[in-house]
Amino acid sequence: FFIVKLFIAEVYQIPSESMRPALEVGDRVVVSRLADKPERWDIVVFRHGGKAVVKRLVGLGGEQLALWNGDVFIDAELAVKPEPVREALRARSHAWHAAKGGLSGWTPHDHDGLLLWTFDDYGGLTGEHDFKLGRPDQALPLYDAYLHLSGDLPAGGALLVRIGRGLVGNAEQPEAVRWSLEVAPTGAVLMEERSGREPVVLATTSFEVRGKIELELAYVDGVLRAQAGGWHWHAPVEAPYHPLDLTVGAREAAIEQVLLDRDIHYANLLILGVPTAQEIAAGRRNPHPIPPGHVFLLGYNSRDRKDSRSRTVGDIPEESVVGPVGLRIWPPSRIGGMR
Repeated sequence: FFIVKLFIAEVYQIPSESMRPALEVGDRVVVSRLADKPERWDIVVFRHGGKAVVKRLVGLGGEQLALWNGDVFIDAELAVKPEPVREALRARSHAWHAAKGGLSGWTPHDHDGLLLWTFDDYGGLTGEHDFKLGRPDQALPLYDAYLHLSGDLPAGGALLVRIGRGLVGNAEQPEAVRWSLEVAPTGAVLMEERSGREPVVLATTSFEVRGKIELELAYVDGVLRAQAGGWHWHAPVEAPYHPLDLTVGAREAAIEQVLLDRDIHYANLLILGVPTAQEIAAGRRNPHPIPPGHVFLLGYNSRDRKDSRSRTVGDIPEESVVGPVGLRIWPPSRIGGMR
């Protein structure tokens, strides 16, 4: 055991919530000392102040790193998480069960026979995985999200999910985009509307479905994703930086449940600061130079986590990194590899 611990691998117990949802309090993980050099997005253990700390590696030596609206930018380019990592960082924010009067907290309105509900009360979201960060009264804008709808689709009916960055047609937001996924019993159509342009069809698919169906539309890390009836589509899509607005709809069909999931939101705090409006307009994204031979590590969610955003931690020398977390061995229900 001594030889294994000294030269091959070591077991650590997770003491805090700083890495949820990937790691829960009490999880026991194995860190390999023989693994290859950790890569971006790996969960790693490092030594700091005589203690072992676990965080996710997001930046490498020699890079310019920035955090902006919750996303990570490397050398001014948006860092797109690999799909296993993205799914591991997806967390439920809220769930609405449709009642006879519609969706509680959503505003109904009619559009050419399509009954729509729009959600615009982010301050009303509460719970463990909401959009609040820092002060209890400080709402966090929603820039990335997964909007999932389940319902009952009869012949001649239609169900719709729509997300947008900015309000199309609003003179104060000349750069705005809206995506709509409409599903009928014979197939699905994914549309895009941009301010000052004609609507375009991004994708279509044909299938036959009656009764229960689920559909989802998501915009995360600059990638638009759509799925319905076993069909999946995704592609990188440019969009202006405005908070998302969310809409669901039905035509002669029943909405049963709406789920809202969020992507990880890395707060612009401490040594990185929050960019001013002038910096944003100039395209500057608070770049932080990572010294050669160092890495930049991040925890999740809270403003007081001890990670590289903090002046007391900062950039971590590579020799302080013990290794990547490769396996969870406890509890039995969560045994498996790490993402």
